Amino acid sequence: NNIILDALKKDISKLERIIKRYYYPITKLDDGVPLELFHAKQQLKDFRHYYIFFRGIKDWSPDE
Repeated sequence: NNIILDALKKDISKLERIIKRYYYPITKLDDGVPLELFHAKQQLKDFRHYYIFFRGIKDWSPDE
């Protein structure tokens, strides 16, 4: 489970850097948000949700 959490944490940080670097210039030079950038933001939201889910599984016990 730690391997999954570590991989998700790395992917989240990489996506955050990509979005932070390219979001402002792309949206200022174009009228709309490109599909790739929209997909990256959606994937970031999904990865954060997965991270919370797998972290909760790590703390889960069968008695609950």
